[in-house]
Amino acid sequence: MWLLTAALAVHCTVDGLAIVVGDKLTQGLDVPVLLAVSVHKLPEGMALALFLMSAGRSPSTALLWTVLVESMTVIGGVVGSTLLTHGSSFWLALVFAHVGGGFLYLVVTTLGGFIRGQSRGNRPVVLGGGLAFTVTAVLLWTIHLHVR
Repeated sequence: MWLLTAALAVHCTVDGLAIVVGDKLTQGLDVPVLLAVSVHKLPEGMALALFLMSAGRSPSTALLWTVLVESMTVIGGVVGSTLLTHGSSFWLALVFAHVGGGFLYLVVTTLGGFIRGQSRGNRPVVLGGGLAFTVTAVLLWTIHLHVR
């Protein structure tokens, strides 16, 4: 239970970083990233609260932990705005593309496991890693062409 909660806290921190990096790369408010992050916070928070309650936590404790975990988005934004905004656009794009590739990797490997009946061997992991690497490389190349 605590491992999943900690992983979600890291995810929320990356959400905050994504908002800041998106704003930096577009040199203004990146509305699509802000909306995407904002919209998924409600079901994400509800899922965490329900998970914590199903693990035996009281509703008030589950709500408190959910608020604490989801507030990591703000902390990620603060960290991003203080550390990342002083870097070059290329390095910010690199961080953004790496995070995007990591999310694609997770989606592909998870879906691969479900499609193949809960992963027989390492094939979905290898294919997912290869796809995520390829997409990340293409994103980096495209961003580098436009940031110059």
